[in-house]
Formats: sequence, C-alpha cells, structure tokens
Amino acid sequence: MSTNGKNDDPLGHLPDDLLEQLRLEVNKEDVRHCAAYDLDDHGNYMDGYLVLADGRLGEFVRSNGLWRGSWRRTDTISEAL
Repeated sequence: MSTNGKNDDPLGHLPDDLLEQLRLEVNKEDVRHCAAYDLDDHGNYMDGYLVLADGRLGEFVRSNGLWRGSWRRTDTISEAL
C-alpha cells in the first residue's frame, strides 16, 4: 500500500473549490479529518462537509454554487449534532 498521494491527505478528496476556501481559513497541517454528508436536517439532499481541525469543527455547505462555512470550537460541543 502506498503511503503518499491523496489517500494520506485528509483534504485530498474534497472538491477543488472547497479546498481553495479552506486554504484561506485553516492550516493544512491542523486538519485531522474531513467527512462528506448529503442530507440536511429535513432529509433533503445537499452537498456538505465537516472538517475537524485542531480545536475546531467546520461545517461547509454548497449553496447556489458557493461554499458557506462556519467554525465552532470543539470544547463548546457537548453532544452529537
């Protein structure tokens, strides 16, 4: 198994336009994991990602072709969202 390439990069599977936005908001070395999700709170399909970085969790949702994101400190999360 290879130890280089996109498989080892937690950002490697993200869409290019989201990667560009994230590079402005967080240091790549601080990112621990990213996960895609495709259902909103009402069961509608959407395009979203959670990004876990040192000390904070980012949520990014594509709306009208643009990514909207918000961050929260992980020490303020007391239960599963």
